[in-house]
Amino acid sequence: MQKKEINRKLLQKISFPESQVLEWKPYVGEQIVKCFHDEQWLKILPEIRTDGELKELFSFDLGMGYVLYERETTEAKGFVYLHISDANDRKVFIHGGGWSDNTLFNYTAMVAMIDTLFNAKIKIRSSCLLGNNTAFRFLRSLGFVNYYTSLNHHYFWLPYKRYINNPIKQRFSHNSHQTKK
Repeated sequence: MQKKEINRKLLQKISFPESQVLEWKPYVGEQIVKCFHDEQWLKILPEIRTDGELKELFSFDLGMGYVLYERETTEAKGFVYLHISDANDRKVFIHGGGWSDNTLFNYTAMVAMIDTLFNAKIKIRSSCLLGNNTAFRFLRSLGFVNYYTSLNHHYFWLPYKRYINNPIKQRFSHNSHQTKK
């Protein structure tokens, strides 16, 4: 089996729980880039400018995309690109953004995603552009640790023990697992 197939199968096994307020759905080629302001999208995947380019990326790439929807409005609020950096060691890079103006919603969404990945025994990495102070603070507040800084990016990993003891995780974890009635 090719590496691409192994990686996709690992990600396809992940099922994010539904909640009363949000839902993570796999990206299946819908028009998503235009759902975000240009400045928001450039912080998610700066090299991708159109929905056509995004579809092309997923036609050959090792990752998968997930769209965050607000259940009440069914409006796309975020996009996350999960990229397997090491299938043997079960490491996933999270690239995402475009979050809503509601900080509580954003934390609930990210905690739901992280909890699901950790429950699948997947190690979590992330990165953000050097000038993106909002993303830097957001990741650090969830317990991510900066392990390397390049000319353009900060790179993070999320230690499991640090995360489960994180006050933000403890506060928002219960919100992320409320099932829809």
